[in-house]
Amino acid sequence: MLREINHGLRNLVNFQGRDARQTFWLFVLFVYLLGMAISAVVALPLMAGIVSGAFDAVRAAGHDPKAVQAAMNNVVATKMSAVLSQIVLVSALVAVLHVLLLAAALVRRLHDSNLPGWLALIPVALQGAVLAHMPAQLATTRAMMQQTQNGMPSTAAAGAGVNGVAGLLGWLVILIVVLIGTRKSTVGANDYGDAQVSLR
Repeated sequence: MLREINHGLRNLVNFQGRDARQTFWLFVLFVYLLGMAISAVVALPLMAGIVSGAFDAVRAAGHDPKAVQAAMNNVVATKMSAVLSQIVLVSALVAVLHVLLLAAALVRRLHDSNLPGWLALIPVALQGAVLAHMPAQLATTRAMMQQTQNGMPSTAAAGAGVNGVAGLLGWLVILIVVLIGTRKSTVGANDYGDAQVSLR
């Protein structure tokens, strides 16, 4: 696996040649684990603060179940609203990192099955649309939290529309990458060069 990671990192801006399926997928695994690690490092302290605040609110509310529930809802909504922008920003940065690290590898994977590299623009454009939806998602989620904090029923249906479109686009990006990544390699040479020499 280290050879595949090293190959991917050394060829971040190399859009020529071919990458076999194993080389591509092991590099994809590395990139996604890296993104998850970055997200966890940022999100865990933020979530710990929310949980700690909720426990403090429960202790302060006493033994009345309604007061406990109201206090927890208020703390979670207030604290989540405060950290939401940071979480969205980190999510956007991780998504951009994924695109930057995987673009050339995806082009080389397309070349390996004798397809033109420009097809990689399709998932990149869809990922751009997901990123463009993030401000609307943030605004909708904040509005729903504000309604919850004020004791009003939340307009979850409206939020589901905005967040649902971005979610579907995100899954479509993953589906396209999987379809490209699992295509069979061309046996021998093709329009983009010789088959990748084994990294083993």
